[in-house]
Amino acid sequence: SVYSSTTSTDNDAFITQTGENNSSNVRQDFQNGSALATVDQTNAAGGALNTATVSQVSLGFAAAPPQFALGADAAIRQDGEGNESTITQTGFAATAALSNEAINNQLGDNNQSFIDQSGIEGFAEVIQAGDNNASDVIQSAGNGSAEIMQTGNENDSFVTQSASNATAKVTQTTVESGNGPRIRGNDGRDDAMGDTIRSNFSNIVQSAIGSSAEVTQEGDLNRSEVNQNGTGGAEAEVSQTGIFNNSQIDQTADSFAKVTQGGDYGDNN
Repeated sequence: SVYSSTTSTDNDAFITQTGENNSSNVRQDFQNGSALATVDQTNAAGGALNTATVSQVSLGFAAAPPQFALGADAAIRQDGEGNESTITQTGFAATAALSNEAINNQLGDNNQSFIDQSGIEGFAEVIQAGDNNASDVIQSAGNGSAEIMQTGNENDSFVTQSASNATAKVTQTTVESGNGPRIRGNDGRDDAMGDTIRSNFSNIVQSAIGSSAEVTQEGDLNRSEVNQNGTGGAEAEVSQTGIFNNSQIDQTADSFAKVTQGGDYGDNN
């Protein structure tokens, strides 16, 4: 399914796909209105790759006084195996109430999600329940907010926020008794040149003033990295419950950090 709109006012797109081998591509170019896109894919049979891409682009427009687009809303729901999702939003809004909003809900195995938001104001929510899920959120909009919830096996979360007053909240609750791949490093030990982990792994990078990060991890082989390198006023709070927990926080000037770790055994550090 392919949907494309280049009108300058309000655009709406609603796509529902059921079965295997579905692909959806939505592009909306808008200026002084708003954009709404919803994609719902259900693959009950499994064993096939469904993909969904939503691109919402607005440059806003300048007048006297300045005026803005009304923001963009995108929602992708994927229920099935091997799904991938990409949402890109570049709309400009005058207030948080009119900000860009991206929601990705993936229920199934081998899901991937990518959300990229720029402009003014942005909210991203990712919910993943299943195996081998991965989430990547990039926000360059001021006052950006990202919430990631992952329940299942071998989930990874990456959040990069480059504008001021950004907030990131990551919750991961995978519990694997098999203690799969490790490698780690930096310095969650084991090393062999770093990373891989597989189980709960959260990486948050915030590079502007006034940012906050909250990470909650429950399970095995938890690793959290928070890098806040703005000019100050950053806050980071990490809570890890399980075994082999590792938390690393890097901050600059006038910042606050709190780490709570609890488990029966392992190398909490």
